[in-house]
Amino acid sequence: MYVWLEGFIRAFERSLDIQVLPEQIEMEIEALEGERRCHPLDTSLLMKLGVKYLQVRRYDKAAECFRLVRGRDPQARSAPRALFFEGLARLLRGRTDEALDIFQECRRKGQDNYRTRLMSAVCNYLLRDSDQAYRDLDRAERMERERSAGKGTARLCRALFLENDRRYDEAKTLYRDIINEKIGLGELARERLTAIEKRDRETERLRKKARMFKPLELSAEAEDIRFEGE
Repeated sequence: MYVWLEGFIRAFERSLDIQVLPEQIEMEIEALEGERRCHPLDTSLLMKLGVKYLQVRRYDKAAECFRLVRGRDPQARSAPRALFFEGLARLLRGRTDEALDIFQECRRKGQDNYRTRLMSAVCNYLLRDSDQAYRDLDRAERMERERSAGKGTARLCRALFLENDRRYDEAKTLYRDIINEKIGLGELARERLTAIEKRDRETERLRKKARMFKPLELSAEAEDIRFEGE
């Protein structure tokens, strides 16, 4: 998995309050599966179960739960949320094309918010459509600011994109801004900033080493030429 994508997943899980939790979640899944056998048509149970599967990163199971919710009652209040979470599960499972189709459907059905824009940005970036990815990200950031939502996830995503594009100075500036503002994602920003700074130090060390050995290489070449002349 891309380093930036792993960081983004952790950030987005925090923004939705669905971080990976201890093994207790597996016990809750067993209990919900037991209830589901008794009430197979209960869509609220399926939604809870799907979120639990997301928490333990069992993405195929999660996607199936959300798909069943939508299929059983497309007009239900939970259907739009199920559609979004199905797209998220498919994205995290690596089915990027399918996920992008779902997020675009979300937007067509009235869910044009920072979350669907952000997910579309990630999908487009993975599909190597960087121009569209950054356009979606611009929109997501505006929505995030206007609605005070997302806990800075879109900004962190931009920093991760920049880092992955090797635009390290821009990425470091954004990471520092996130850290200084003391928002919830500061820890993740600090991790990535530390990684870039470590890379910078290693790069500088290798450059110094190369400069130090260059005169020796030139001296050896001159000696070879002198020897051949003799």
